[in-house]
Amino acid sequence: MIELIANKYTQALRQALNPQELAQAMEALEALCALYNHPDFLEVISSPHYPDSLKQEILESFLECKEDKLHNLIRLLVLHKRLNLLPLIYNTLKTQAQREENIYQGYLYSNQEISLEQVQQLASKASAHFNISLKLKALHQNKEGMRLIIPDLEVEIAFYKENYFNQLKQHIMQAV
Repeated sequence: MIELIANKYTQALRQALNPQELAQAMEALEALCALYNHPDFLEVISSPHYPDSLKQEILESFLECKEDKLHNLIRLLVLHKRLNLLPLIYNTLKTQAQREENIYQGYLYSNQEISLEQVQQLASKASAHFNISLKLKALHQNKEGMRLIIPDLEVEIAFYKENYFNQLKQHIMQAV
């Protein structure tokens, strides 16, 4: 439900801004969304004890550009008490912009350290296979094996040692 509401705001922003203004707005929203990682900021934004005007002033003070449409967005979010949607709106805008440029973000999970060269090689092979531009981010996991996830394409490729041996055992049992 929250995603649907955020999509409405995202569509309105995309319609109201030209491509250059949208790029500037995305930079400004990225800076605002970085604030949402701080617990003190989240406490102020989500607390009913602080007036809405203070919340609006705080957010608008971090806007470098004096774009009226972003200020109107913040006023609208404050009015409807939906300030928690701001990161979701930014992420949706970013995802849509990347889709238009055919650029996707992928995540490579592994229990071993993977060199930057190996990550780039895997990204280029996956990019060629899916006919996209892929940015891969290597992350650590505890499970033994590897997993590549491209969320926007709903692609997951995994190879786990445990699963391999279980499948091998099943194959041997069926052969006997």
